[in-house]
Order: sequence, then C-alpha cells, then structure tokens
Amino acid sequence: MAHRMDIKYILRKQIQGKGMSIGMGPQNSINWNAPEGNKLTFPIGLGITKTVKWAKTPWKLRLEPQYSIVKPENYGARWNIRIQIAPIIKNPISKK
Repeated sequence: MAHRMDIKYILRKQIQGKGMSIGMGPQNSINWNAPEGNKLTFPIGLGITKTVKWAKTPWKLRLEPQYSIVKPENYGARWNIRIQIAPIIKNPISKK
C-alpha cells in the first residue's frame, strides 16, 4: 500500500519577446506513515527560465531557488536550488 504522495504544481508567466519566463514548480510531498512533524515537505520558490540557441538547437535553462516553509523536523533541507538544462526537440509523433 502506498504511504507517500507527491504533488507538483507549476505557475509560470511568460515575458513576451524575451524568450523568458518567471515562476515556480516545487515538489510537495507527504509521507502518511511518518511520525507527527515529519509528514509534510512544502517548498516555495521563484525562478527564471531562459530559452537560448546553441549550435542550431534551442535549450531551456532554468534556475529556481526554493525555501521549505514546512519540512520534516528530523531531516530535510530548508533551502534547495533547482537547476535545469534541457534541449528542446521536435515532437517525434507530430504530423506537422
């Protein structure tokens, strides 16, 4: 039986004409079997995403610091940084 649940939400606002966005996408988790005070992790953050072109391939670069406003008492980081570097590829099943 599952005793853990993860919830991810994404909020982003495009910056028109700049190939950029600001927003957040934290990973919240609940461990239902953990002792009281150690069940919930709830980070918030604000980051920036920029799309750039390297060697004819567009890439998405993201940096998002996150602060856990609720975290397990016995473990877990108060701060973390989400770094993402990802190529943007053509959809292989698209008919366009």
